[in-house]
Amino acid sequence: MNEALKITELSVDYATPYGRKPALREVTLALTEGRVLGIVGESGSGKSTLLHAIARLLPAAATITTGTIECLGTRIDAMTPREFAPFRGRIISAMVQDAGSGLHPLMTIGAQIDETLRYIAPETTSGRSSAADLMKRVGLDPALADRHPHRLSGGQRQRVGLALALAGAPKILLADEPTASLDTIGRLEFAELLRDTVRTAGIAAMLVSHDVGLIGAVADDIAVVLDGRVVERGSVGGILRAPQHGYTQTLIAASARASAA
Repeated sequence: MNEALKITELSVDYATPYGRKPALREVTLALTEGRVLGIVGESGSGKSTLLHAIARLLPAAATITTGTIECLGTRIDAMTPREFAPFRGRIISAMVQDAGSGLHPLMTIGAQIDETLRYIAPETTSGRSSAADLMKRVGLDPALADRHPHRLSGGQRQRVGLALALAGAPKILLADEPTASLDTIGRLEFAELLRDTVRTAGIAAMLVSHDVGLIGAVADDIAVVLDGRVVERGSVGGILRAPQHGYTQTLIAASARASAA
């Protein structure tokens, strides 16, 4: 399998009223085609900062201080916004925690997917049929295209978010806590959809979550982040069966207690 994204010794700092605060420290990771890399850690560990650095969504207060990010052999961390524009949505695509917050409340779902297709994939000849294809791909009935976001369930809105992220046929998909707003059944269904989509399309994916159980259900590989550093990484099966770092052991034990409750 081919390496789609390579992160080498990446460090990110945030400017605060009290000086610079490190958010990531010398992180080295890779994303591989057809596989999901799960990034797990508690709130504030730096896992979302990692995703935002790759997607070029860091806030103005954040600065990449060391390291590189390479996408398909091209360094992207030093690109200007204009240079990165051809990558956004077409090569690297991201979906947020609450897809509903990014949907226009006065536009139908079909119209929003059509608009995204026209922007990201202008070569598409029939926006409506392509929108229907995307909806089917994420398990949505195309008849829902005429509905507004408020008439969809939380799980359906997340599927719309995934459809929008897939509109440009990206090589890399970044998902930041995509199941956080869903109930248990919704989380499991979306996890299965995400895993199957990645494997079928050969996408290289990063899934950020504090939920070890979700990572175990979706990911092939895992990286555990603590205080901005990757403290353990490897195959999901290997790490969940025999975690070596104390923090990883604590996360797994907490997940087991939550599942048993």
